[in-house]
Amino acid sequence: MESPRAERPRRRWARVFAGVVLLLVVLPALVLLGAVVVLHNLDHPWVKPRILPRVEAATGLSLDYQRAHVAILSGLRLEGLVVRTPAPLHAAAPELLRVGTLEAQWTLDSLLNGPTLLERVSARDVAVTLVADDAGPTSLTLLTQPEPLPAEAPLGTSQQLASFLASAPPVGKVEVSGVSLAYVRVRNGEVVDHWSLRGLAALLELKEQDGRWKVFANLGGAGAPLPLEVRREGPAAPLGVAALELALSVEAGAEAARARVDLDVARQSFDSRFTVSTLLHGAVSARFDTEKRHTVIELERTRLTDSAQVEALVVLPDAAEVPVFVTRALADVDLGGLLQAIPAEWRPLVLEQGKAHLDARDVSLSAVPTLGTQGKLGLDVDVTAVRMVQDALQVALGSGRVSLVATPDSKQGLSAQLAFALQALAVDGPTTLRVPKAQGELKGHQLRPEPSSPLMLAGDATLSAMVEALDVSASGVRAKAERLGIQLRAPLAREPPFALSADVPVGALQVVLADGREVLKGPVHLKLDASEVFPLLDEPRLSRARARVTLDVGAVHASLDATKGPEDVAFTLTAQTPDLAVARPFLPNEVAARLGWKDLGVDLTSKGTATALFSPTPRWDHRTELRLTRPAWDDVTASTIAVVTSSRGDVWRHKAELDVRVEGLRAGDLEVGTQHQFMTFDVDRRKPAVRLVVTSKEGLKGGVDVALAFDRKTRALRGDVTADLPPLGPLSKLLARFHVPAAVDASKFALKLDVHGTLFGVFKDITSEGQVRLMPTPLRGVGFEGTAVMDALGVRWRDDALSLNLPAVHWRIESHIDGPRRSVHGDLTAEKLTVGLQDRRFTFADLSSDTLFTFSDKWEADDIEVKQDLKARTLEQKPALPYPVQDLTLAFTATRKASGVIHVPDLLLSNGGTSTELKVRGRLDLSEERRRLALRGQLAQDLSKLAQPGLLESSGKVAVEFRVASPDLVGFRTFSSLLFQNVNVRLPPQGIVVEALDGNVPLTENFQFTEGQVRLLDDIDVNPYPMLRFADQHPLLSRSGFVSVARITTPQVSISPLAGNLAIDQHVVSMTQLEMGVRGGRITGQWLLDWQGKQSTLEARVRATGVKSSHGEPFDGNAAMVISAKDRSINGRAEILRIGNRHLLDLLDLEDPRHVDPATNRVRYALSLGYPEHVRVSFNHGFGSLSITMGGLAKLISINDIRGIPMGPIVDQLIKSIPSLEATP
Repeated sequence: MESPRAERPRRRWARVFAGVVLLLVVLPALVLLGAVVVLHNLDHPWVKPRILPRVEAATGLSLDYQRAHVAILSGLRLEGLVVRTPAPLHAAAPELLRVGTLEAQWTLDSLLNGPTLLERVSARDVAVTLVADDAGPTSLTLLTQPEPLPAEAPLGTSQQLASFLASAPPVGKVEVSGVSLAYVRVRNGEVVDHWSLRGLAALLELKEQDGRWKVFANLGGAGAPLPLEVRREGPAAPLGVAALELALSVEAGAEAARARVDLDVARQSFDSRFTVSTLLHGAVSARFDTEKRHTVIELERTRLTDSAQVEALVVLPDAAEVPVFVTRALADVDLGGLLQAIPAEWRPLVLEQGKAHLDARDVSLSAVPTLGTQGKLGLDVDVTAVRMVQDALQVALGSGRVSLVATPDSKQGLSAQLAFALQALAVDGPTTLRVPKAQGELKGHQLRPEPSSPLMLAGDATLSAMVEALDVSASGVRAKAERLGIQLRAPLAREPPFALSADVPVGALQVVLADGREVLKGPVHLKLDASEVFPLLDEPRLSRARARVTLDVGAVHASLDATKGPEDVAFTLTAQTPDLAVARPFLPNEVAARLGWKDLGVDLTSKGTATALFSPTPRWDHRTELRLTRPAWDDVTASTIAVVTSSRGDVWRHKAELDVRVEGLRAGDLEVGTQHQFMTFDVDRRKPAVRLVVTSKEGLKGGVDVALAFDRKTRALRGDVTADLPPLGPLSKLLARFHVPAAVDASKFALKLDVHGTLFGVFKDITSEGQVRLMPTPLRGVGFEGTAVMDALGVRWRDDALSLNLPAVHWRIESHIDGPRRSVHGDLTAEKLTVGLQDRRFTFADLSSDTLFTFSDKWEADDIEVKQDLKARTLEQKPALPYPVQDLTLAFTATRKASGVIHVPDLLLSNGGTSTELKVRGRLDLSEERRRLALRGQLAQDLSKLAQPGLLESSGKVAVEFRVASPDLVGFRTFSSLLFQNVNVRLPPQGIVVEALDGNVPLTENFQFTEGQVRLLDDIDVNPYPMLRFADQHPLLSRSGFVSVARITTPQVSISPLAGNLAIDQHVVSMTQLEMGVRGGRITGQWLLDWQGKQSTLEARVRATGVKSSHGEPFDGNAAMVISAKDRSINGRAEILRIGNRHLLDLLDLEDPRHVDPATNRVRYALSLGYPEHVRVSFNHGFGSLSITMGGLAKLISINDIRGIPMGPIVDQLIKSIPSLEATP
């Protein structure tokens, strides 16, 4: 028995061994057992919440799964795997990826011995949805990006597959089925488009053959294609579904690969107009050359739809900097068939037949494609019956051919040739074009493209084309061209300078305007030569070049030479033509009929430079000379006209000169000679200021100097104008050709004008661009401080109705500004003025006019005063009138008030030669709606100044005091008084004498002025009130007047004296208290004449005592009667108290001039026996009766009354004796 001391070490080692076994065996077993338990229960509630957060944190993906089971010795099975779409796009499609079932199978032997770790991986019911927002983000870009892996040197295309298959792949077989792909487009959070592809399935196998691994992939088969469905949905688009059949097989190894694809359309509902069933049928193979580090890809003859076939052999290098090399490429496209597969409304054009053939060999696809030594690039396109319609544009082409051939050049670069031919080209629309036939060729030699820019070429390019005929119509203008050639040559260089030349000859060009006028018909030749062209693409305006353009149109030759520098241009322009036949269509017929365009030669030369073009102040300097030979306008001709113009300066300060010289000027039979005029024009926009100076060097002498300057501080325009226009002389006959009236006689007209002053209150500003800005109310603040003097000679006007002759006139105007007040003073003098009418001529001598206007800047609110003093020393009239005019004066003062009332405090019109004076004062009210007039004046005449020996002897004074009033300027009332003071008048030829005439005759007239006619008015028309109350108002309203004459002597009768009260009221003339001595007797009474023309009426009450008849027999009697011219009647009575026999017989002869009335003859018989004691006459309703009482033996004779005497014949004789009454309607 062992001792306790001996068993203690054994127990200690046993404990140590047990601990080691626990650590090395039991604990790993327990850990492995726990891991197996966890892997078998990954979907358990206490495991899954702890795994998903860690996965999401590591990958940035939000995912979930339903069931997860891992068998360590058999495989993995995962069901319901979901990867969610990031939050901003989650509403459009919640799931980014969904996998129904994912299985991975392995065995212990595959894990330990291989050759692949996984025998099989399969995925079923896979759905991928990609969401894209129009604003930019997608569901993939919103995922958290993983940390970048360490950069490794990339493998070339030829090594990538070999590197992958160099060792045993991790998976031997991969099966995928039920795959669907979806694309969702979102705008503002709303789904606008949804595309999906369903039915994808693939089988991928990796097998080892002959010690090498290969990949075999199949999507469907040749006999059993894979059915696919493409679907489109959207809120604004109809549902579209397409069924496709896909067969894809791929076999790839480390050295070569081959793939074949067949894709057909079984049916589709996107658009029934698509009829394509075959989309793609072809095969491609690749050979990987790891030593040369490139991949040779051969595209076998591949068919795209039913209209194109492609075949190519391409070398794809591994290095990115080495370009792709196309060894061979062939393509044949049936353009007609290709367009037939597209819906008609989608086709850009329609053609009956069309083919395109591409043949490329040894082409390097670098930035600028290049050809190898045996390279070639050819393209042939043939089309027939091409039609294109776009909006209002229609294009039709009968046939066309384009051929491009590019080959390497023998020296360097390449040679290219592009040939084209067109037939029956027709373009209809706003612009129509017809080209029956055209052909051309573009050639390039030694073309060397610049790798940095395909547009930079070196070499030589030439374009030549010929258009047999061209017909273009646009906006009614039609142009036809025949034998139109184009020759364009451009020596290309990689670096400037460049050059270009163009030659465009046209055998015949015809241009017809919309109105049918033919403006051009003939040959045209255009040439362009450009050299030393230094273009700057970044700053095109700083480019430099030289160019020459020549144009020949018929007999017209024009050329332009221009040199463009960085900021300057120099040019020379020339044009010559022997006539204006080319411009005739543009001349109006009335102009062409008067202009001698057939013989008018034109020679134009213009040279100039423009510098600092792009600076704020570009400068211009040029000289242009225009020479016209044989100009003619109607019968005005000249041998030559030379016009030379030049200008220099910048946009702020510029000066121009114009020199015009006309030689051999002739107007009809008038030889004018040489005329030479020179003009300068200077403008300064900074001030601003302008000056124009015209001087005459030869011919008509004269000059004009105009200087204007604007002061922005005072807003004033300073002006200085000086003009001296000499008499035109024979040149005045030319004015009729410029539509100057023939009545104007300017042969002796001369004008001198001198104006100096400053204009205020009109212009607010005159900008440097020449824009004129006026003050808001220029008429209020306008003012001129300065003087203007005008001297004119030879002012003449003569026509059938009026002639005017003013030999000389001087007019001086002074204008001043005194604060708000303005004053304008004018002084005009003329030695003589002759005015001729059809039957009379007036000649004024020593005319003078002094006028003063005074107003304020607020002229509508303040007074305006006018003072006028017009004088003429003499006025002669032909034929002469008995009224001499000397020292004629017209002076007045007028003031317009702010209310619109015009006051005339004094107006004087006087004739010193006859002591005639007219004085007027009054006012005219035009305020608001008022139209009132009130005038008062006097016209006075000293009759002694009118005396003419042998014709008229007169003395005394006559005056008319008058008043005129109108409430509306339509009806006028006048009150006048005719005053006679010791008037004595003797007319020796007529034997009439008036002695000692004194009197005051009141005149009252009312008239109406409408539509240019004057009509007299009655009192009742003016104021009916006095007519109603005539009896009691007449004494207060009437005016008294008197007339007294010491003696009136006429060849028929003498009156001495005569006195009475004479008044004229409207058309009524009345005289009361009449007393006059006639033939030793006395006549008293009164009479009233109502003047109405042929309807006038005369009322008279007369008493005669002791008046002797022409036979010396005394007469006493009285009468009261009314004589009416309207009724041709006399009403009233007359009583003769004493009358002689002979006197009574004369009265009886008035009633019975032929002595055929028995009653009248009885009276005549009785007068032979006795004498009349009493005679009574009565008038009633146009008939008269005569009752005579006889004395002496005549008492024994019975005499009855004479009745029924018609008064009409007597009244008619009375009316005929008054011519004015007979002529009045």
